[in-house]
Amino acid sequence: MTSTNTGPKRPNDDIPQDQTLALFEAGDLEVLADYLDTMSRSDALRELLNLPSNERTRVFEAIPVELASTLLEEAPSEIATEFIEELEAPHASLIINELPSDRAADIVGSLNKEKAEAILEAMSAREAAAVRSLTSYEHDTAGGLMIVCNTRAQTHYF
Repeated sequence: MTSTNTGPKRPNDDIPQDQTLALFEAGDLEVLADYLDTMSRSDALRELLNLPSNERTRVFEAIPVELASTLLEEAPSEIATEFIEELEAPHASLIINELPSDRAADIVGSLNKEKAEAILEAMSAREAAAVRSLTSYEHDTAGGLMIVCNTRAQTHYF
């Protein structure tokens, strides 16, 4: 007995999964981003990881920063670190800026010192300071698990 999929068709169901590189090389970055965005995060990561390293870097640089950061937020730490290591510091800093501060600190803390410093120097002073402060804690301590968020309180009362 065979079963057929009667569920709703996704926008990119007609594109075979091995088309990531073809879409990139065709220059249709919007379709590529849409294609990756319609996949589960794990499938999109798998699709990128199946590419040769230099092609993976080119594709990762071409997709929107928001999508790249979403993929890295869901990726295992080793994979997220690998992706960031392959990028130039200015682009890597844009992606790191989009991540929650604890995730950003985990990734930056896993990089070699030179790469980490290059990324931190490319970030805004405020964001870099937040990441630096979190990387000073061990991962399994309360400090290593916290998230930096800024709040503003009113100085006057009713």
